[in-house]
Amino acid sequence: MDRSVIYAAIILVLAFLALNVLESMIEEEPLEGVCLIPSDCEGLPPGECEGRWECVKNFCTWECKTGDAGAENSSEEPEGP
Repeated sequence: MDRSVIYAAIILVLAFLALNVLESMIEEEPLEGVCLIPSDCEGLPPGECEGRWECVKNFCTWECKTGDAGAENSSEEPEGP
């Protein structure tokens, strides 16, 4: 067997082990209030009115059900600039 094949195999094994170690060091817990879809907001406390969670600009937003179309009340606002 050629040495270059053995070296390539060793490099692949080391890369695989390094990725596994790095992956185990990073815990992937979702950030509260950040979403991609409305179901990501499940478990957050609801607003003070009858309504539902919506995902607006990647932040969980509580939208109150009202008689007026398009009226909303946000109980979660993104923090930051």
